[in-house]
Order: sequence, then structure tokens, then C-alpha cells
Amino acid sequence: MSITITTLYGGKVTMRFDSYWHTYTVTDEEKGLKDASVTGVSTVLNIIDKSKQLVPWAVNQTIDYLKENLKPGISYDEVEIAKLLSNAKNTHHNTKNDAGDFGTLLHNWVEKFVKHENPPMPVNKVLRKSVEDFLRWTVKDKVKFVLSEQPLYSRKYQCAGTLDCIATVNGKLYIGDWKTSSGIYLSQKIQTAGYRMMREEEYSTEKYVGQFIMRFGKDGAFEKKFLDDKEDNSNLEKMFLYFLKAGDIYRKMDAK
Repeated sequence: MSITITTLYGGKVTMRFDSYWHTYTVTDEEKGLKDASVTGVSTVLNIIDKSKQLVPWAVNQTIDYLKENLKPGISYDEVEIAKLLSNAKNTHHNTKNDAGDFGTLLHNWVEKFVKHENPPMPVNKVLRKSVEDFLRWTVKDKVKFVLSEQPLYSRKYQCAGTLDCIATVNGKLYIGDWKTSSGIYLSQKIQTAGYRMMREEEYSTEKYVGQFIMRFGKDGAFEKKFLDDKEDNSNLEKMFLYFLKAGDIYRKMDAK
């Protein structure tokens, strides 16, 4: 278990993060808070229905397993059929766990790189491909990392989170987030807007031009999604509004 204690807002706020339980508690005497539990950004966004993407994915995982393991012309007894069906049913859980391991290893590598700790190149071919694509991007777009794993808190909305990075890309300042999902989804865009809102609340002089999401696929895919204010002036406002609505719904559900 790891406890991280951070002071924010010029020492007015003390935030405690428990990485084992993934919980945040805040002391903000001006707001009447003493070791108060506050909601994390990712927890709030869990209320968003992701079944449109996840259900077809899980079904396809099951079908792929049966295609690979059901052999034509072979007779199966009751025990063999039951085992095949049981394994097929759990395939998406096993795939998700594998993806989680991949994501953790990749996230740890990128975090060490951003902190200038010079991590060794991965031996695993898929991990290595993702890392090489990431490194090529940092050179091509002149990426300079300003902060990594930055704790954030909104005194106004009493929510917390941990930002993956702040970086300049081609000389422009962005809020950045790493993902190892199978795609880039609306909830992730909303998440980066929430992070930016919290960061700008504390540091109003920082001038961001947008947010970006870097997706590392389990197959080694590397995808970049930039949410630039200039390209869509309503983007940040719209995503932030979604974030606030998700928070309202979460608190109403949690109160029941």
C-alpha cells in the first residue's frame, strides 16, 4: 500500500491518495473539510454506459475462442463441452487481465521516461513496438514533458484525480493522458477535460491549447488524439459540461 500526501493551492489544501484503495481524502479548512473523502474523476466517469463498445467486444472474444478450439469432425463428450463453454465464457476476463498487465507495464515505462529515469527498452516485442512508436512521436513533434503523475483537486467541485502528464507539443501546452484501451472513447475525452479544469482552477496563469490522449493497444498499436481548442471552440466547454453532469448523477446515485 502506498500513501501519497500532496499540498495544493499554496498550502491551503492537503490531499491524501491511497493507491491500494484508489481513494482521495482532503483537508481544506477554509472550506470546512477535515480528512474528507472526495470523489475521483475516474470513479465519477464509471457511471457512463460503456456497454455499446464492451458487449460486442466480449461476444467477439467468446466467438474467437470457440472458432480456435472447436474442431470440425471431432465428437465431444459432456465434460469436454462443458469445459469449452466455461473457457469461452471467461475469455474476455482473461483478455482484459492480459491487457491490464500490458497497460501497467507500458504505463510504468512511459512514466519513468517522462521523469528522465532512462528505463531500459522492453524485451517483449509488442511492448517494444509501442515504446518505439512513442519515442518516434516525441522526437517528430518536439515533445517536452513538464509534469508527470500530477495530483489534482478542485476546491469548487470537490473532486480529485491524478494527471498522467503536462507537455509541450511543437511548443504548445497540453494536458495529456495515456490509455491502453481498444479505442479512444467519449469518457476519456471527458476525463481529460476534467483534469484540465482542475489544473486551471489552481494555476489560472497556465495557458493550454487543448488535451491529448495517447492510446497504446495490446497489439502494439499507437494512436494519438488531440483535442485542440482552435479546431473546436466548444470542445472543452462541452466535455466539461458532460463531466459536471456525470458528477451530479454519481452523487445522486451514491446518496441512495
